[in-house]
Amino acid sequence: MNENPTVLVIEDDHIMLTLTTMMLKQAGFDVIAVGNAAEAEQCVHTASYDLVVTDLLMPYGSGFALIEAVRSRTEENNTPVIVVTSFANEDTVHALSLLNVSAVLKKPLTMDGLITAVKQELATTGVPANVIKY
Repeated sequence: MNENPTVLVIEDDHIMLTLTTMMLKQAGFDVIAVGNAAEAEQCVHTASYDLVVTDLLMPYGSGFALIEAVRSRTEENNTPVIVVTSFANEDTVHALSLLNVSAVLKKPLTMDGLITAVKQELATTGVPANVIKY
């Protein structure tokens, strides 16, 4: 049985996807990384995740539609979703709050910022903090 929380990461920028994946793996997470919204929607319909980290603006769909897809799955309805975006204006943050997004992080990310947000959100779901190595 796997003890590590599984995080789905969706980011169309290859470098950002690689860095985010690396940060999460170093912190002890299992990571499924995909580069667009269409791939991510397939993932959310075929597996469950402890947490989702997503960009908003991507090819083949939007982060908003993806979050709605996560929320539409009964068993995924309470899955924490963290949005990472360059466009964190007041209107965007408000729209994301209506979708029950857990946190909005502005790019560029820092490891401390990402891991702190992930740990805080997983703590609300009952994932033990000692599982996380960081």
